[in-house]
Amino acid sequence: MVHDLKDLEDFVKVRPGHIGALLCGGEHMSLRRAGMEYVSIPVGHEDVDDGTFDKFRELMTDQVRCPVLVRCSSANRVGALLVPYLVLGEGKSAEETLEVASRGGLRSDELKRAALRYAA
Repeated sequence: MVHDLKDLEDFVKVRPGHIGALLCGGEHMSLRRAGMEYVSIPVGHEDVDDGTFDKFRELMTDQVRCPVLVRCSSANRVGALLVPYLVLGEGKSAEETLEVASRGGLRSDELKRAALRYAA
């Protein structure tokens, strides 16, 4: 577990692409000054394509980049990305993973379906 931002290697932000491009300039520069790499993964509110899940899983399994901080404005999109990572990468059950993701902020039925489809 990371207790200090200095321990982070990467910061991953998941937002719809058009919003992330507009809002993240200052955040990006602050993280660079702190020695972290800023990675933006555009994720919409209604669906996630396989390429996005692939990119997230690749980032999360890259030991050079870990630990990472992943965030979005509500944790809804982060929860969706975590489902396949935990099922396929960590061997967790879909039920257990959905419970964890829901407690963490996943609310969208559309994103849940996309995550479970990918993880199947």
